[in-house]
Amino acid sequence: PQSPATSCLSGNKEDLLALAKDARYENPKLDKLRQVLQDQFQADSGSRGIVFVRTRQGAHSLNQWVQDNVALRDQGIKAAVLTGAGYSNQTKHMTQHEQQDVIHKFRKGSCNLLFSTSVAEEGLDIPECNIVVRYGLMTNEIAMMQARGRARAPNSICSVLAKAGSKEVARERLNESLEVLMEKAIKWVQQMPPWEYSQTIVKLQRDAVLKRKMRDMEREKRRQLHNPELVRLYCINCNEAVCHGSDLRTVEKVHHININPNFKLYYRKSLDHVAIPRTFRDWKPGSSISCSTCGQAWGMEMIYRLVTLPILSIKNFVVESPEGRRTYKQWSKVTFAIEEFDYTQYCETNFELDL
Repeated sequence: PQSPATSCLSGNKEDLLALAKDARYENPKLDKLRQVLQDQFQADSGSRGIVFVRTRQGAHSLNQWVQDNVALRDQGIKAAVLTGAGYSNQTKHMTQHEQQDVIHKFRKGSCNLLFSTSVAEEGLDIPECNIVVRYGLMTNEIAMMQARGRARAPNSICSVLAKAGSKEVARERLNESLEVLMEKAIKWVQQMPPWEYSQTIVKLQRDAVLKRKMRDMEREKRRQLHNPELVRLYCINCNEAVCHGSDLRTVEKVHHININPNFKLYYRKSLDHVAIPRTFRDWKPGSSISCSTCGQAWGMEMIYRLVTLPILSIKNFVVESPEGRRTYKQWSKVTFAIEEFDYTQYCETNFELDL
């Protein structure tokens, strides 16, 4: 069944499409981006550029925007998408082979504009560009400098597209100030006597270790606040109660799974397995999973030593404890303890094995 939001959108599809095609409602940043691209590619037919965006969805949407824009295509702009290889349940990832194929086309000129996430800021061997645009980004000063470093060609430009007075603009101004401070700090460090430099490094390392230990202690203390038996998880979309905190375990201290065999009644899974561009020693990805009531994405299955287990993403649930309800972005923030998964015990319990 469709969620209420999906049903609403489907019911108004024609009206929404008409509004989307009305130039009066176009994002003003798109109009400015069009001007920047047309000016640069008109002045230099050999231009090459990168538009940095925050999300993969944004990269694909802007690429489609160029494909649908006759004026930009007539200008000789041939766009492509370059994103990371990590798994996302919303947008298909790129394999390393696909990344290299796009970069090869960019180098040869069969593609001259990339819509990219931060993957292109550093690490990849991308040819020099004469136009770099940071589209509505809010990052730190290091990412700003890395993106700007891609504009190495003669007479190149680096632009920031954001709404005037927005938090993105404020962050960009802060980044510029931090860049000046960074340069001063580097000069100061370079002028330090060797003995003072060594002592400072040792002190910073000790402080970092102490800070990490204190943070771990605080996290462990927080995790003892509530009994897992008294904690319940609800689907964030339809509010269906689906499990208790005591049903959860961790695998390799990273993956959070549900070991209650009845939990499978609450979710449905995709026909295809999730594609992750790497292999793991003890497990491989299975199907993606979603709420059987509303279709809300919950996570994915892992096939761990031939046993299929559902991995849950905490951001897709509301957590109810004796202190009330709240949501979390990270499992490390929850207020109840989660035991490590015991593979042998699980097999003995669920498969009646005589070991």
